[in-house]
Parts: sequence; structure tokens; C-alpha cells
Amino acid sequence: MRLLRSANPSAVQRRGGLAAAAGVLSLASLAAQAAPPPCPYQADLVSKVVGLRVAAGQAEPGIGGTSCKYAGQNGGPSLWVLVLPPGSDQAMMRTMTAGGPKARFEPIAGDPDGAARVRSPAGDGVVDLSYTRGGYVVFVRASGMGHEPDAKTRAARDDALAAKLLKLPRIP
Repeated sequence: MRLLRSANPSAVQRRGGLAAAAGVLSLASLAAQAAPPPCPYQADLVSKVVGLRVAAGQAEPGIGGTSCKYAGQNGGPSLWVLVLPPGSDQAMMRTMTAGGPKARFEPIAGDPDGAARVRSPAGDGVVDLSYTRGGYVVFVRASGMGHEPDAKTRAARDDALAAKLLKLPRIP
């Protein structure tokens, strides 16, 4: 077994010091980009922009991120917001949050944050959007619209709701 020897120990120390400084700068930049609050919207804003009458948001345990549910008033539709932090498992978490590998992401043309309408196999009564902003993946999901047997009526209702969800202020 051969041991490696550095020809210049002070060069090794300088490289180690540079690596440590780079690590500190990386941590500082992550800290400067603080995560958005778990419940980024006020209930009256959701009502005004989206048209859903909801209670104040309640933080919930997130699936690898922050999560908030705005429960519908009087049993009405609810709004759910999930924010996944920057990280290497983001693509996998995005797929799983959307409903698994059978979920389809349909890009919304011209959206500055790459928003997509998420279509999952269990999509009846659920309108789901996803976008990426500031390194975070954000899901906004409205659920509980109830079953609509007529496919055209259901599609029109869901498309109108998706357009309203896109008007919510973007986070972070």
C-alpha cells in the first residue's frame, strides 16, 4: 500500500481553507433565501382571487416541505399549498406529490415560472397546479368540488378554477 504525500503542505491547507469558505458561502446563501411561510395566503385573498370560501390556513406536516390547508367553509372546496425546498430529490417529490408516475404535467404556455396543470388518475374534483420559483417547487391544489357527471361541464369548471389559481400571488 502506497501512502500519498503532498509536495507542499501549505498548498493543501490553502485548498482546505478555500473549500471551507465556499461551504460557508453556500450555507449563507441558503439562509438568505428563507423558505416561504407554511400558510402564505390570507383566507380573504383566496376567496377574492379564487372564489373559494375557506377558513384561515392551518399548517400541516409537509411531505419534505411546508404544507398548508385552507378548509372549505360549510363543507365547500378546500385549497392546499405545498412548497418543496430546493434539493436533489425534488423531481421525485414533485412526481409523488402529483399522484405518482401516472400523473401528467401539462405546461401552461408562456408562464414565467413554468407552471403546469397536473393531471392525475384520481383527478375528479381536484384541480392541481405546480410551478418552480426561486428553486422551490410549489403545488396549489383545490379539492372537493364534487363529482360532475358531464365531462364537458366538469372540464369547463376545472379549467376556470385552474385559471383562477394561476392568479394567486406566486411564492416564494
